[in-house]
Amino acid sequence: MATTNCSIQATFAPIAYTVSATASPGGSIVAPATVSLPHGALVTFTALPDEHFVFGQWLLPETSDCRPLADATHPEVTFTVGGNCQLEAQFMKAPRTITTSADEDATITPSLTVDHGQEVTIRVTLEAGTQLRQWSGDCGAFAAADTELRWSATKDCTLHAVVEKTRHTLVAAATEGGSIREPSPRVVTYGQMISWTAVADATYGLVTWQTDGSSDCPEIDTPTQSTITFLVQGDCVLQAVFEQTQFTITTQVRGSGGTITPSLTATKGATVSIEVMLEETHELQQWQGDCGTFEATASRIEWVVVQDCTVEAILGRASPLYWDANGLTIRSHPWGEQFIGQRVPPRMEGASPSRC
Repeated sequence: MATTNCSIQATFAPIAYTVSATASPGGSIVAPATVSLPHGALVTFTALPDEHFVFGQWLLPETSDCRPLADATHPEVTFTVGGNCQLEAQFMKAPRTITTSADEDATITPSLTVDHGQEVTIRVTLEAGTQLRQWSGDCGAFAAADTELRWSATKDCTLHAVVEKTRHTLVAAATEGGSIREPSPRVVTYGQMISWTAVADATYGLVTWQTDGSSDCPEIDTPTQSTITFLVQGDCVLQAVFEQTQFTITTQVRGSGGTITPSLTATKGATVSIEVMLEETHELQQWQGDCGTFEATASRIEWVVVQDCTVEAILGRASPLYWDANGLTIRSHPWGEQFIGQRVPPRMEGASPSRC
């Protein structure tokens, strides 16, 4: 029971709340990371990423009394204290963008974005008749022969495949009996049109163009034509094959008393006829030469031409006497009077002197 007048005063103090921020691997919180502030006070935290990392977002645990954040993706966040609060700064590896491109006639792995330090694989696919001349850009130094590249991405960079047409050596040669009009060898770009012309020597003709089976010559559509044209598809070795088509038949007479068909030129495979014209006082004794084998007394001979050759008619004086058909009587040709008083051998005609 009060015995005198008195006063009582209640003193209130703001409640202090603990607000803290933590960081995932890849970054930290700029100090102070933990503060004690009254309700309604403003608090600011700043997330700082490590090298090769970037800030991702602020995460609020479900049990936290943190007020909603205006922008959880900004590394510096400010909010009003409403209770004990803990939030976490999420960091992630820095993204690295690899921008790729290639010249015509090639296909390259499309541009991509990967995490810092991640292995990157870039491939270029070349069309037929092309080759990789070099890699350009700032992703690194790579060999021109490598069509597949691998490296760890540490920065944004560009990569370009520089492509060029392949160049090929073409050779054309000729067999005996002809030549090639154009110079050989020739170095030509893939896909270019090229022509070769075979020139036959006199008395020769082109049989065919043939290719070396080990080279990349295309199939020749018209191999018997003197000029061929085709698209270059690789190294190529060609040969023009010639054969003699005109042959010389040389005719000769040994001795007197007759003439022979003059020497002539004939086409391969043709049938040639050679005749010896005798004076009545002479006879054909035999044929000699390399044109063939013929009946000794045949005044007209024929054969199929396959080569240059010589045929010679061997002539001799005929006997003015001959055996009668009865084989018993020796007679004289009308022209035999000029041999009266000379010794001459008889010649058999129609009968055998053994019957004498």
